[in-house]
Amino acid sequence: MATALGTTSGQATWTARAFGFAYAAGFLLAGSLSDRYGSRALITAGLVAATAATLAVSAARSGMFAAVLLQFDARAVAAGLGRRAVFWISAALMALSLIPVCRVLRPTLRHDTGGGLRQAFAAMPRLLRRPRPVALYLSTVALMSSFVAVYTVVAIAGPPSIAGNSSAILARRAGALPALVAVLVLAPVLQRLAAPLRVVLAVTPAALTVAVGSFLGLHTVPPAIALLLFVAAVAAAGPAVVETINANANANANAPHARGAAVALCGCSMFIGAGLGPQLTGVLTGLGFGGILRAVAAALVLGVSAPAYRPTEALSVPRSPQ
Repeated sequence: MATALGTTSGQATWTARAFGFAYAAGFLLAGSLSDRYGSRALITAGLVAATAATLAVSAARSGMFAAVLLQFDARAVAAGLGRRAVFWISAALMALSLIPVCRVLRPTLRHDTGGGLRQAFAAMPRLLRRPRPVALYLSTVALMSSFVAVYTVVAIAGPPSIAGNSSAILARRAGALPALVAVLVLAPVLQRLAAPLRVVLAVTPAALTVAVGSFLGLHTVPPAIALLLFVAAVAAAGPAVVETINANANANANAPHARGAAVALCGCSMFIGAGLGPQLTGVLTGLGFGGILRAVAAALVLGVSAPAYRPTEALSVPRSPQ
């Protein structure tokens, strides 16, 4: 990205930050609009808008176009068919996805409670006035910013065989797929534990793995193993965080739109964290590879140390209704 824009890697992180914040802002609207108009209507409208926007981006000719292109990791398509083909293909796939959306998703009845769309957004301030939801959202920011920061520091300050090598970076990302598959396979077992407990049990080894990785030096194999374990831990923690936020909203917010607002704020928090991750790495570049990883480990520890996950709640295992 820095090469395409003719700037430094530290300054280029602002592009990723803007991308993450724009994504986060969309979540603030999506949750409440879904409560009001139904998920099918919102998904359909979103796909139509995304298709049009993607086609519009394909017409861009500036260096910012190259920066957006790199967000998709579509190097193979760009090399074979050209940069704009990436967006043409993406737009076509999104347009085709309208077919199953319209045929499979059932129309949702509108929640007309007399307050109009304003009531759909009114639950957000109520959630943010409570200390525990705020702590949960801050822990979400910490989790996602740490996740993105780890990948960013590997890309710009990692082992010499990886840093600055786009092919090696892509291979490193693909190498994390086994961790994601393992978490998916173990999901039925993990769900036997209460969501707050799963967060603590996942984030703690994530922080430990990052901390240990910071002392492994710039070798290739040990950091790769540490990254694999880190991705697995974050993949296990993410759904548990969302489940905890939903449960908290359902239990404490006496409003028909509380769940949609909670999901909206959760998604917003995730991508605020994703936007802050590259910027955090840019600010801490002077600390080097090991120093940045230790800062990330500290952020993860602070994220689960916040008064968001009650010990008594974390130790309770939900029973099956059967």
